[in-house]
Amino acid sequence: MKRKRLVAGFLVMVCLIISTACGKKDHLQLNGIVTKMLAEEKVQHSFVVSLGEYDSFMVRLQTPQVTAEEYDANYAEESEGCDELTDEFVKNEFGFDSVAEYRKDVDEKYLEHLKILRILSARKEIINHLLDIAEFDLNEDDITEFAKQMVFKEQNYSVLYGYVNFNDYLTEELQITEDQFLQKCYDEAREQIKVYLLIGTIAEQNHIDIPETEDIREAYQELENKVYGLFMEIDPDF
Repeated sequence: MKRKRLVAGFLVMVCLIISTACGKKDHLQLNGIVTKMLAEEKVQHSFVVSLGEYDSFMVRLQTPQVTAEEYDANYAEESEGCDELTDEFVKNEFGFDSVAEYRKDVDEKYLEHLKILRILSARKEIINHLLDIAEFDLNEDDITEFAKQMVFKEQNYSVLYGYVNFNDYLTEELQITEDQFLQKCYDEAREQIKVYLLIGTIAEQNHIDIPETEDIREAYQELENKVYGLFMEIDPDF
Protein backbone atom coordinates (compact mmCIF):
# COMPACT_ATOMS: atom_id res chain seq x y z
CA MET A 1 0.00 0.00 0.00
CA LYS A 2 2.83 2.32 0.92
CA ARG A 3 4.57 1.45 -2.33
CA LYS A 4 1.43 2.34 -4.31
CA ARG A 5 1.17 5.71 -2.57
CA LEU A 6 4.82 6.45 -3.38
CA VAL A 7 4.31 5.53 -7.05
CA ALA A 8 1.14 7.62 -7.20
CA GLY A 9 2.94 10.57 -5.62
CA PHE A 10 5.82 10.21 -8.06
CA LEU A 11 3.42 10.15 -11.02
CA VAL A 12 1.69 13.30 -9.76
CA MET A 13 5.06 15.02 -9.47
CA VAL A 14 6.03 13.97 -13.00
CA CYS A 15 2.73 15.26 -14.34
CA LEU A 16 3.27 18.60 -12.62
CA ILE A 17 6.78 18.90 -14.04
CA ILE A 18 5.58 18.07 -17.55
CA SER A 19 2.67 20.48 -17.22
CA THR A 20 4.96 23.28 -16.07
CA ALA A 21 7.46 22.60 -18.83
CA CYS A 22 4.77 22.58 -21.48
CA GLY A 23 3.29 25.81 -20.19
CA LYS A 24 6.60 27.64 -20.00
CA LYS A 25 7.51 29.75 -23.01
CA ASP A 26 11.05 29.82 -24.31
CA HIS A 27 12.52 33.33 -24.38
CA LEU A 28 14.70 34.57 -27.22
CA GLN A 29 18.08 36.03 -26.34
CA LEU A 30 18.45 39.82 -26.11
CA ASN A 31 21.34 41.96 -27.29
CA GLY A 32 23.56 43.13 -24.43
CA ILE A 33 23.05 46.84 -25.06
CA VAL A 34 19.27 46.52 -24.94
CA THR A 35 19.49 44.33 -21.83
CA LYS A 36 21.49 47.01 -20.01
CA MET A 37 19.24 49.81 -21.18
CA LEU A 38 16.10 48.00 -20.07
CA ALA A 39 17.73 47.21 -16.74
CA GLU A 40 18.15 50.95 -16.19
CA GLU A 41 14.38 51.24 -16.68
CA LYS A 42 13.89 48.29 -14.28
CA VAL A 43 12.51 46.13 -17.10
CA GLN A 44 14.10 42.71 -16.61
CA HIS A 45 11.36 40.11 -16.88
CA SER A 46 9.86 40.70 -20.33
CA PHE A 47 10.95 38.86 -23.45
CA VAL A 48 10.21 37.98 -27.05
CA VAL A 49 8.87 34.46 -27.44
CA SER A 50 8.69 34.39 -31.23
CA LEU A 51 9.66 36.81 -33.99
CA GLY A 52 7.57 35.06 -36.61
CA GLU A 53 8.70 34.88 -40.25
CA TYR A 54 10.33 38.29 -40.17
CA ASP A 55 13.42 37.94 -42.34
CA SER A 56 11.66 38.03 -45.73
CA PHE A 57 10.00 41.41 -45.11
CA MET A 58 11.51 44.36 -46.99
CA VAL A 59 10.60 47.99 -47.64
CA ARG A 60 11.99 49.70 -50.72
CA LEU A 61 13.20 53.29 -50.51
CA GLN A 62 13.10 55.26 -53.75
CA THR A 63 13.94 58.90 -54.36
CA PRO A 64 10.74 60.96 -53.93
CA GLN A 65 9.28 62.23 -57.19
CA VAL A 66 8.77 65.96 -56.75
CA THR A 67 6.88 68.04 -59.31
CA ALA A 68 7.87 71.55 -60.37
CA GLU A 69 4.70 72.83 -58.73
CA GLU A 70 5.70 71.27 -55.40
CA TYR A 71 9.17 72.79 -55.60
CA ASP A 72 7.64 76.20 -56.43
CA ALA A 73 5.19 75.97 -53.51
CA ASN A 74 7.97 75.11 -51.08
CA TYR A 75 10.20 77.90 -52.45
CA ALA A 76 7.38 80.41 -52.04
CA GLU A 77 6.89 79.29 -48.44
CA GLU A 78 10.60 79.47 -47.65
CA SER A 79 10.97 82.94 -49.16
CA GLU A 80 7.77 84.29 -47.62
CA GLY A 81 8.32 87.68 -46.03
CA CYS A 82 11.07 88.65 -48.46
CA ASP A 83 9.67 91.49 -50.59
CA GLU A 84 12.17 91.08 -53.38
CA LEU A 85 14.89 88.48 -53.74
CA THR A 86 18.00 89.83 -55.39
CA ASP A 87 21.54 88.52 -55.67
CA GLU A 88 22.66 91.18 -53.21
CA PHE A 89 19.90 90.33 -50.75
CA VAL A 90 20.53 86.56 -50.66
CA LYS A 91 24.26 87.19 -50.37
CA ASN A 92 23.84 89.50 -47.39
CA GLU A 93 21.09 87.48 -45.68
CA PHE A 94 21.90 83.87 -46.55
CA GLY A 95 25.47 83.84 -47.85
CA PHE A 96 24.68 82.78 -51.43
CA ASP A 97 26.21 84.42 -54.49
CA SER A 98 22.96 84.53 -56.44
CA VAL A 99 19.21 83.92 -56.26
CA ALA A 100 19.69 80.86 -58.48
CA GLU A 101 22.18 79.40 -56.01
CA TYR A 102 19.80 80.11 -53.14
CA ARG A 103 16.91 78.49 -55.02
CA LYS A 104 19.02 75.40 -55.70
CA ASP A 105 19.83 75.08 -52.01
CA VAL A 106 16.16 75.43 -51.03
CA ASP A 107 15.15 72.72 -53.52
CA GLU A 108 17.89 70.34 -52.35
CA LYS A 109 16.92 70.76 -48.69
CA TYR A 110 13.28 70.17 -49.57
CA LEU A 111 14.18 66.90 -51.30
CA GLU A 112 16.27 65.83 -48.32
CA HIS A 113 13.34 66.64 -46.05
CA LEU A 114 11.08 64.39 -48.13
CA LYS A 115 13.67 61.61 -47.96
CA ILE A 116 13.74 61.84 -44.18
CA LEU A 117 9.96 61.64 -44.07
CA ARG A 118 10.11 58.54 -46.29
CA ILE A 119 12.67 56.91 -43.99
CA LEU A 120 10.50 57.63 -40.93
CA SER A 121 7.48 56.22 -42.74
CA ALA A 122 9.45 53.09 -43.68
CA ARG A 123 10.60 52.61 -40.09
CA LYS A 124 7.02 52.86 -38.87
CA GLU A 125 5.91 50.34 -41.49
CA ILE A 126 8.70 47.96 -40.47
CA ILE A 127 8.08 48.11 -36.73
CA ASN A 128 4.32 47.75 -37.15
CA HIS A 129 4.85 44.62 -39.23
CA LEU A 130 7.29 43.16 -36.70
CA LEU A 131 4.91 43.90 -33.83
CA ASP A 132 2.05 42.22 -35.68
CA ILE A 133 3.87 38.92 -36.21
CA ALA A 134 5.88 38.70 -32.97
CA GLU A 135 4.82 37.04 -29.73
CA PHE A 136 5.81 38.50 -26.37
CA ASP A 137 5.94 37.44 -22.75
CA LEU A 138 5.47 40.76 -20.95
CA ASN A 139 5.72 41.21 -17.22
CA GLU A 140 3.10 43.49 -15.67
CA ASP A 141 5.53 44.85 -13.09
CA ASP A 142 7.90 45.81 -15.93
CA ILE A 143 5.15 47.71 -17.72
CA THR A 144 4.05 49.46 -14.53
CA GLU A 145 7.60 50.47 -13.63
CA PHE A 146 8.27 51.79 -17.13
CA ALA A 147 4.98 53.72 -17.05
CA LYS A 148 5.97 55.26 -13.69
CA GLN A 149 9.14 56.62 -15.28
CA MET A 150 7.03 58.22 -18.01
CA VAL A 151 4.78 59.80 -15.38
CA PHE A 152 7.80 61.20 -13.49
CA LYS A 153 9.22 62.72 -16.70
CA GLU A 154 5.90 64.39 -17.50
CA GLN A 155 5.69 65.74 -13.96
CA ASN A 156 9.12 67.30 -14.45
CA TYR A 157 7.92 68.87 -17.70
CA SER A 158 4.94 70.36 -15.87
CA VAL A 159 7.31 72.10 -13.44
CA LEU A 160 9.32 73.53 -16.35
CA TYR A 161 6.06 74.87 -17.77
CA GLY A 162 5.49 76.63 -14.47
CA TYR A 163 2.70 74.45 -13.10
CA VAL A 164 2.46 73.81 -9.38
CA ASN A 165 -0.54 71.49 -9.72
CA PHE A 166 0.06 68.55 -12.05
CA ASN A 167 -3.67 68.09 -12.72
CA ASP A 168 -3.81 71.67 -14.01
CA TYR A 169 -1.00 70.81 -16.41
CA LEU A 170 -2.87 67.73 -17.63
CA THR A 171 -6.07 69.69 -18.13
CA GLU A 172 -4.62 72.81 -19.74
CA GLU A 173 -1.59 71.53 -21.68
CA LEU A 174 -2.43 67.91 -22.52
CA GLN A 175 -6.21 68.37 -22.31
CA ILE A 176 -6.79 64.97 -20.69
CA THR A 177 -7.91 63.70 -17.29
CA GLU A 178 -5.56 62.04 -14.81
CA ASP A 179 -7.08 58.61 -15.51
CA GLN A 180 -6.66 59.11 -19.26
CA PHE A 181 -3.07 60.19 -18.74
CA LEU A 182 -2.21 57.17 -16.61
CA GLN A 183 -3.80 54.82 -19.13
CA LYS A 184 -1.89 56.56 -21.93
CA CYS A 185 1.40 56.06 -20.07
CA TYR A 186 0.61 52.39 -19.46
CA ASP A 187 -0.28 51.76 -23.12
CA GLU A 188 2.77 53.61 -24.42
CA ALA A 189 5.05 51.82 -21.93
CA ARG A 190 3.74 48.46 -23.09
CA GLU A 191 4.34 49.28 -26.75
CA GLN A 192 7.76 50.84 -26.16
CA ILE A 193 8.95 47.79 -24.23
CA LYS A 194 7.88 45.64 -27.19
CA VAL A 195 9.88 47.80 -29.57
CA TYR A 196 13.01 47.60 -27.39
CA LEU A 197 12.62 43.84 -27.11
CA LEU A 198 12.22 43.46 -30.87
CA ILE A 199 15.28 45.56 -31.64
CA GLY A 200 17.37 43.71 -29.07
CA THR A 201 16.24 40.25 -30.17
CA ILE A 202 16.69 40.85 -33.91
CA ALA A 203 20.09 42.43 -33.28
CA GLU A 204 21.15 39.37 -31.31
CA GLN A 205 19.91 36.91 -33.94
CA ASN A 206 21.69 38.80 -36.72
CA HIS A 207 24.92 39.23 -34.72
CA ILE A 208 24.78 43.03 -34.84
CA ASP A 209 27.38 44.28 -32.41
CA ILE A 210 27.79 47.93 -31.44
CA PRO A 211 30.68 49.12 -29.25
CA GLU A 212 29.34 50.23 -25.90
CA THR A 213 29.74 53.89 -24.98
CA GLU A 214 29.20 55.84 -21.78
CA ASP A 215 25.79 56.84 -23.15
CA ILE A 216 23.91 53.54 -23.48
CA ARG A 217 21.06 55.24 -25.31
CA GLU A 218 23.40 56.58 -27.96
CA ALA A 219 24.64 53.02 -28.54
CA TYR A 220 21.03 51.84 -28.70
CA GLN A 221 20.19 54.40 -31.39
CA GLU A 222 23.03 53.12 -33.54
CA LEU A 223 21.90 49.56 -32.93
CA GLU A 224 18.31 50.47 -33.80
CA ASN A 225 19.41 52.10 -37.07
CA LYS A 226 21.27 48.96 -38.10
CA VAL A 227 18.29 46.75 -37.29
CA TYR A 228 15.94 48.90 -39.35
CA GLY A 229 18.50 48.78 -42.15
CA LEU A 230 18.03 45.01 -42.38
CA PHE A 231 14.53 45.62 -43.73
CA MET A 232 15.27 48.47 -46.15
CA GLU A 233 16.13 48.07 -49.80
CA ILE A 234 17.56 51.47 -50.72
CA ASP A 235 17.83 52.58 -54.34
CA PRO A 236 21.35 53.76 -55.31
CA ASP A 237 20.17 57.28 -56.07
CA PHE A 238 18.17 57.69 -52.86
